[in-house]
Amino acid sequence: RLACDDGLSFDYANNGTLKVGLRAEGGRQLDAFRRYCDETGQSRHFQDFTAAEVQNEIASPYLGEGFLDRRGGTFNPLKLIRGLHDLVVQAGVSTFEYSPAVHIATNRSDLSVHTGMGSVRCQKLILALNGYQSRFVPRLGGIPARQQRQLMVRASATSPLSASQWAEVGWDRRCGINVVSDLFFSFAPTSTGEIVTVSGLSMDSALTAPEADWMLRNDAARDLGSFFPALQGIAVEQGWGGLISA
Repeated sequence: RLACDDGLSFDYANNGTLKVGLRAEGGRQLDAFRRYCDETGQSRHFQDFTAAEVQNEIASPYLGEGFLDRRGGTFNPLKLIRGLHDLVVQAGVSTFEYSPAVHIATNRSDLSVHTGMGSVRCQKLILALNGYQSRFVPRLGGIPARQQRQLMVRASATSPLSASQWAEVGWDRRCGINVVSDLFFSFAPTSTGEIVTVSGLSMDSALTAPEADWMLRNDAARDLGSFFPALQGIAVEQGWGGLISA
């Protein structure tokens, strides 16, 4: 609706998401995820794929059976955030970047957010903290902490694939791929022909320097080539990473 009603352009493609298991792990992880989806009423949106059908979709010898979640698709999150910012500014909303909140006080009738640039009083407050929630929320009086697990993730974007490379790897739907496994990997084609890879490491304890170095410096192209042999040696143009919340 945002794209239609407000003229936002963020490369949205309604192509679904393919959830797949690893052949080496069998169906254990995928079955557990499917049971969760059954219990929460989501399975009606799924289309089952055998391992052979997954291979017809994506040329990877390491992916097993899975299912297509027909909801949603892929989009460019940076374009979406920038577009939403422009919309709220046009509507008369003031935004203030680079003003970190150093203290939040719960008063009798409202809340106060104190920053290095001044203070804001409000009736309702959205805490959009992502992976840093556990470091901040417990200090807020009267606001319950949520249960979360931190993930240290790294992402990379390749150079645009050639027509022959796309033909070798398949991927005709151009849907996103989530690997349902103890390993954390996902892949998504972009509207301009690149592939974005995201991998992660669960952070049940404080991040150590060696772990951070591995997450941000490990060879992203090698990960992509490990899943898709046709893309061995493909150039990675960008890389980034940080903490997210699960």
